[in-house]
Amino acid sequence: MSDDVEAVVTTVLRKVVGRAVKFHRKGVRLETIALAFLMSTRDIASQIGGMGPAAAIQWMRKALDVMERDLIAKQEGSRHE
Repeated sequence: MSDDVEAVVTTVLRKVVGRAVKFHRKGVRLETIALAFLMSTRDIASQIGGMGPAAAIQWMRKALDVMERDLIAKQEGSRHE
């Protein structure tokens, strides 16, 4: 990831997690919060980007791939320590 993209991701994640904490304190289940944030990618794709739900699904797949690679790298790094 480029530094610009990483900075945007960090900022957005910080805000999302902050909102999630507020919802959870109000009694909303974490799974419900996570699902709502995932579903919001559809709205971002269609309302802001002028794309359809297929774009949102591609973005979620890409995010899952990145998360999986990060997890594997961390697991391999901990084995070599």
